[in-house]
Amino acid sequence: MKQIIAAILLFTLLATTSCKKETNNTGNPSNPYEPINVLQANAAFEHIWDTTMLMQTFGKYGMSDMTIENDHLFHFVYIQNAIGGVNGYESFYRNTVDLNSKKVIPLPKGAKQFPDFKNFVSGSGDMRQQLQVHAFRPYTNQYIMALMTYAGPRGSTYLHVSGDAGYNGLGGVVGQGHLGEFEGYFMEMGYRNLSIYLYPNMVYSFVGLNPNPNPYLLSGLNLLWGGFNTIGSYMFNNGNNIRPLFTEAERGKSTLFATTRDNNLIVAEYVPTDLPVPVFKETPATVVASVPYIPYYPSFTGTAKTYRHYSKDGKQMGLFVYHPDTKKYFSFVYNFQTKELRKVLDGASLLYGSETDSDIAFDEHGNMYYTGYANNGANKQGISIYKISNGSQTLVGSDNFLKFGEVIKIKYLSGIIYLAVQGRKAGTQVQQLSILKQK
Repeated sequence: MKQIIAAILLFTLLATTSCKKETNNTGNPSNPYEPINVLQANAAFEHIWDTTMLMQTFGKYGMSDMTIENDHLFHFVYIQNAIGGVNGYESFYRNTVDLNSKKVIPLPKGAKQFPDFKNFVSGSGDMRQQLQVHAFRPYTNQYIMALMTYAGPRGSTYLHVSGDAGYNGLGGVVGQGHLGEFEGYFMEMGYRNLSIYLYPNMVYSFVGLNPNPNPYLLSGLNLLWGGFNTIGSYMFNNGNNIRPLFTEAERGKSTLFATTRDNNLIVAEYVPTDLPVPVFKETPATVVASVPYIPYYPSFTGTAKTYRHYSKDGKQMGLFVYHPDTKKYFSFVYNFQTKELRKVLDGASLLYGSETDSDIAFDEHGNMYYTGYANNGANKQGISIYKISNGSQTLVGSDNFLKFGEVIKIKYLSGIIYLAVQGRKAGTQVQQLSILKQK
């Protein structure tokens, strides 16, 4: 049921694990490439797009990201690995479907169909790389990729930004030296811009996405910086008192979310500085909101994981924190205009699913959605979608809706659940990828 895309190694197969629904239905036996219907009769979902391809035994499809623009243009980037294993290369393909007509429409002029990887290959084998961001800017058709590389044993960490964006200032991230691979960096895509957190107390931001005359190729990226010894009354003390979770980066006022040792989630605002910064200089930060939050992790690696989902206008964000040790989810809602912060989920778990097999989606109201076993977890051969809201877990759509394949991506978009399903057609080497929409 679950597609794992946290940080993709460039030369490694996209990792997936799932609950699968196999079937002997191969569709038209005279045309194994014709897509088949993956849904049970009377399912509360519908097909909006399908594709097939002959692949080797370990080849399979993946899904990078999905979003909706102008309420009817469904943008998505899927991943194809025809060989599989460590010898396979992930190829990223981009499409748009008009939800009104269910027809594929051309990409805008200048939009990058094949987002490129900067091919950093070291002859001595000491160059390592991670694709840390591959996502649409929410509710737009601007697809951003960010590749981070590390050259050891005495090297630096480097960035390459591609897709519909370009950054010409490639180099060590503001001159940082040996970091022991990537463990000090955490990079994510916000509502508008990229943020890069350097443990324990520095934040870098790619902002100022100034469009060219061609609006689908973004240039003018500026790398900004924020450095903190204190936030309000909190001192960092090498990360032992504050653990930043995420920064919503903008030119001018930016917003930092962090947990504190005295069991709070705090929201602080600061104004980043243009680089280069010759010496560390404290960036003033003001706490604007806080709410009680008991779990706190001073260590950067192997601890909490964060996820976000934004309202269409970007004014409200759902912030989700997952703790691998307890397998619990916490969620918060923050309004960037009113500065209101509230907690929604307080230690939720996947009651009808699996930590290893369920795929997760989020909304801006602090609710979660996940793929779980049918019949409230009792039917391990069936797949259903469940919603976790404050105090309850309820079915979304119809129970046991899938008769073929595995769910590799689930996403909540404008009040509707969208799914990507992939599977091998029985008796063939043909893989099928289908995108489904909640009716």
